[in-house]
Amino acid sequence: MAATGILPPTLPKLIFKPEPDPEALRRFKDQLNIHPAFLKILLRLNVRHFEDARDFFRPHQDLLHDPFLMQDMGAATERILKALRRKEYILFWGDYDVDGTTATALMMSFFRDYLEYDRVDFYIPDRYSEGYGLSPQGLQYASDNRFTLLISLDCGIRAVEEIRLARSFDLDVIVCDHHLPGTELPPAHAILNPKQPGCPYPFKELSGCGIAFKLVQALATSQGLSVQDLLPLTDWVAISSCADIVPLIGENRTLVYLGLQEIKRRPRPAVQALAAACGLDLENLTSEDIVFGISPRINAAGRIEHGRLAVQMLLEENTDRISSLVQKLENLNEERRAYDRQMTIEAMEMVASGVPTQFSIVAFRDTWHKGVVGIVAARLVEKYHLPAVVLTQSNGIITGSARSIPGFDLYEALSSCAHLLLSFGGHAHAAGLTLLPQNLDAFIQRFDQVAAERFGFEKPTPFVIVDDEISFQHVTTSFVKIKNQLGPFGPGNMDPVFLSRNLIVHDDEIVEFGEGHLKFKVRQPSCCPTAYPAVGFGFAPYKDFLKQGLYFDMAYNLSLYGRQDRIELEAKAILPSNSLCP
Repeated sequence: MAATGILPPTLPKLIFKPEPDPEALRRFKDQLNIHPAFLKILLRLNVRHFEDARDFFRPHQDLLHDPFLMQDMGAATERILKALRRKEYILFWGDYDVDGTTATALMMSFFRDYLEYDRVDFYIPDRYSEGYGLSPQGLQYASDNRFTLLISLDCGIRAVEEIRLARSFDLDVIVCDHHLPGTELPPAHAILNPKQPGCPYPFKELSGCGIAFKLVQALATSQGLSVQDLLPLTDWVAISSCADIVPLIGENRTLVYLGLQEIKRRPRPAVQALAAACGLDLENLTSEDIVFGISPRINAAGRIEHGRLAVQMLLEENTDRISSLVQKLENLNEERRAYDRQMTIEAMEMVASGVPTQFSIVAFRDTWHKGVVGIVAARLVEKYHLPAVVLTQSNGIITGSARSIPGFDLYEALSSCAHLLLSFGGHAHAAGLTLLPQNLDAFIQRFDQVAAERFGFEKPTPFVIVDDEISFQHVTTSFVKIKNQLGPFGPGNMDPVFLSRNLIVHDDEIVEFGEGHLKFKVRQPSCCPTAYPAVGFGFAPYKDFLKQGLYFDMAYNLSLYGRQDRIELEAKAILPSNSLCP
């Protein structure tokens, strides 16, 4: 097949998920009469019986864990109840991203609406003058304004010196954080973080807002409230969990499912306005809609101006003020996009001109916008399939964000560079860091060395993980609707990827649009006459190959769109088929 020479030089590998035990599959099919592809997906998620499947397809509040299983939860609730009795002033300190701002909105809503306690306020640090987490400037503000209890949300687990400073101000701190702790825990009154050593809480992957919800759940018991009463607050948790890309398994999946149901039944005015700005249908809202539509607009506040604006919008109930705030977020998001486009072009030009690394990308320019470096890092990962760090400089300090590929733990990698950094923190797939300018070259060299060792000194090949192979005769509306019930989708429970072989473009309908995307129609002549519309984001390099009229294999997601529930395929990989040309 000579025409394969016009394919992109690096084709992704297809990695098939392991086949479950045939006997387990047979037993499960006797209990649940659905397509074997879905049975396999459920078995891989350890859903093995009818009762498990019922809970999986319809998660409910009884699946949530007892919040008092979390280490320090008793101390945290006792201290808060004491503050309520003594009418102390309580400050909620949230991070400026979606996770932190939704956690702040959740706590403000609970205390004001459920506890009817108004001696509360919130503080979001300025990304540019204060940076991430607790700051001396903000702690001084808390002390000057008579706050005696501070609850950190989505931050604080590594704020050892800052919490020592808070104690010198007679300010008690309760840390609610989900990031990995450092070697020393901060001297807080209580630390709520399932990842801290010795914490017996059975689920470790809650978002920062999820941990705030567990604190609210614990406090609710003292007020005679049930989880059912708290369900209206799960919308914040759903938005945070999707935006922060935490694994959508276990308790996270339950909380996101419940939160999406709340948004569909009783959407807050702010969420309604955000959805309208994105052109989203709330009745069919998905986790992907939050990630790509709602989340960037909330994030734009802290990236471009100030995160306080996002909390104000989330808590606002007056429709006119909401409309004004959402429009402001929309404008900030457009500004963010402009920075994103320009910085991405500049970073890719750096890579094209040659960077002193082979197994990673570290891009630095002292004029880049600090609020957009994480987004640009993600673009570089998508383009080059290498871990990427994007850095800028302000006030004599280099700061930046890192993003990774599957199988490369950023936190571990940065730990190996800790002697060159002022600070770092985050997760396996996303992290932030600061360093002195004189350490930049050494950091670039060390980070690339760590990546080389992790990859066995061979550049990683892009890959697509396939759930199962199916033929187009199974691609029906009912099939896709059952697939959708496996959601909400996210890390740990991704939207299934199916593979179909020996496909062909229908009637040479190939349209390039946007920035390198393709639309085309595809059919499988051997078994099904129907041609399905398909889209391939970033698949313009495949256009010439597809125009040859050759058979190809395609890995893809399935979705329904429009009022007619039309089926669309989203290409994830295209490979030449072993079949002969038609």
